[in-house]
Amino acid sequence: MNWDTLDHRSALLRLWETGVLRRTRKVQPLMVYLLELGWITQSPSQSELTLNELGLSRLPPLLDRVWPAWRQTLQHLRDADLPLTAESLVKLARKKSPLPPLPGRLHHKTYAAMEGMHSKCLPPQKLLPRDLTLTTDGVLRIRANEGLILCRGADRVPCDALMAVVGEVILPERALLDGISPCGILPRAVMTVENLGPFVDMPKPRELLLIHQPGWNTPLSQQFIKMLGPELSWYHFGDLDPEGIAIYRHLKQEEEKPSLFLPSFWDEYEEGYFQPLSDAWPEKIADSILEPLLKKLFAANTWLEQEPIILDERLDLELAGLVSNWKQ
Repeated sequence: MNWDTLDHRSALLRLWETGVLRRTRKVQPLMVYLLELGWITQSPSQSELTLNELGLSRLPPLLDRVWPAWRQTLQHLRDADLPLTAESLVKLARKKSPLPPLPGRLHHKTYAAMEGMHSKCLPPQKLLPRDLTLTTDGVLRIRANEGLILCRGADRVPCDALMAVVGEVILPERALLDGISPCGILPRAVMTVENLGPFVDMPKPRELLLIHQPGWNTPLSQQFIKMLGPELSWYHFGDLDPEGIAIYRHLKQEEEKPSLFLPSFWDEYEEGYFQPLSDAWPEKIADSILEPLLKKLFAANTWLEQEPIILDERLDLELAGLVSNWKQ
């Protein structure tokens, strides 16, 4: 038995204080151990076990042996009016080494590791300091249109130079928070592209800006697209599967702006490249499907991925058509 486990220690304190041990996955080994010793008994409630007379006499000596400071810890928790939980034991331990003053901005996992149980357990929103900005520190991968410039105050960074050297522009979340914005020649249309392969391999007209939009990670791309102005044409290009359509519907519900990009020749790839679905298309998606290709996929319970059509020479023409109406 691992007596150093905080979940076990807090459960033992609750058992001593209240006489009750609740059945949970985290205390399962402790529960089995105490049952084998005969110190706890099943209560009328299936989810609870109670400390019996034998356990009442044997538990304190056990705690004295495996956790000599348990009585002082229990008193400290009472004095601080903290519940008998693993989280409270962590708070007591951290009071011995107070945190330094927090900056105005922290990655959410850094803050969670400092103030929560661990880096993947963020405290509730209501407990966060009001003057603290938590970041996810994602990045936008952009294939910029010709003539786009990134501006921040008096600083200017031409994207053409970045595109010529590295082939794309990387924009971290913190750059957007710090006020970087697009200026210079703005794109005539923008396209969010779900998969990385199509994003880097598909042809791109000079006037079109491409953004890699990986799955449901949408906030940064939405934030940047808003900076490009309300008159911009926005297209979304993703897999024709339930998740891909759900992501598009989410973007459209949030912004009421993007159009689904469906190349006119894509249906020619259905016979050779369809993929069977393990589950049926969700009815809430199928009921909204109007495009003939999507209706066919729904009826056959199949889907199509983006990659096979990327090198079709007709794709270049259809992408050029997205920006041609804006040309003078």
